[in-house]
Amino acid sequence: MTEVGGQISEVRNQKAGNGRRKAECAVRLLRGFCPSVFKPITDFRLLISGLCALLFALGYPAQAQETKKIPRIGYLSQARSESRVKAFRRGLRELGYVEGQNILVEWRHGGKNTRKLADELVRANVNLIVARGTRATRAAQKATSTIPIVMSGVGNAVSRGFVVSLAKPGGNITGLTTRSPDLADKRLELLMELKPNLSRVALLRNPSRRGTEEHLEEAKTASEKAGLKLLS
Repeated sequence: MTEVGGQISEVRNQKAGNGRRKAECAVRLLRGFCPSVFKPITDFRLLISGLCALLFALGYPAQAQETKKIPRIGYLSQARSESRVKAFRRGLRELGYVEGQNILVEWRHGGKNTRKLADELVRANVNLIVARGTRATRAAQKATSTIPIVMSGVGNAVSRGFVVSLAKPGGNITGLTTRSPDLADKRLELLMELKPNLSRVALLRNPSRRGTEEHLEEAKTASEKAGLKLLS
């Protein structure tokens, strides 16, 4: 019995020695990873648990990198237009993007609630905001100064303060504008190229349409610079 007991005790000592060696290896490994925050751990089970957590954390970023992040676009407008929505989706497909597969679109159509919806898009952490119309562009501009904004259907983007100039927009807004003093000058230049002896030009307009007066003022300024008489 004494001999058997001695053998059992010897096996236990060997196991304990193996356990200590494993713990020492784990300690050295932990010190190598994070020497500045390491603190001695006497409980072997706690040490192994911490090591497993560390290895999982170290392996997680590599696993996350394998999963490709799908870009997310925010689309903001005052009212939903099926024709514009279809055109937008068609344009994405032509560029190789299919909604729900390799790109996501957060649709927001809100009338007077555009500012609230713009804030929602910012909280959704979208990569880009497409703003349709002046009110939607203004709401997006107030909601963020960091997320890129692409405007469309906007009047004079310069006078409205959306961009510094067409050549150098500045800030986080770019896109399409329907009117600008630069465009009025260019239109008259083209007319004078077609008819070199041009002296008078006529402007047809709809007084009831919003923005018409602004368009008229731009045309007056451009015609005066070109030495032309404007009829409206």
